[in-house]
Amino acid sequence: MKTIIATALVATLGFAGAASAMSNSHVNAAQKTLETYGFSVDASQLSNGQAAALATLSVDTDIERHGRAEAQAVNKIRTILK
Repeated sequence: MKTIIATALVATLGFAGAASAMSNSHVNAAQKTLETYGFSVDASQLSNGQAAALATLSVDTDIERHGRAEAQAVNKIRTILK
């Protein structure tokens, strides 16, 4: 019984560590996205969902006018931060 509990605890801590590492990578990517578009927001204060959304934000680079693509990205970020 003690072996099973110890194994379960180790597995739980391992999953928590993996989730934390994934969350950290999302926070780092989200912070980079925020800084790229001029937002002075601390990504570590965002929810996991917001950080993930910012980390995976896609910008349509096929738009001919660069300013329009940037404006769309800024609007997406504002929506995520609400």
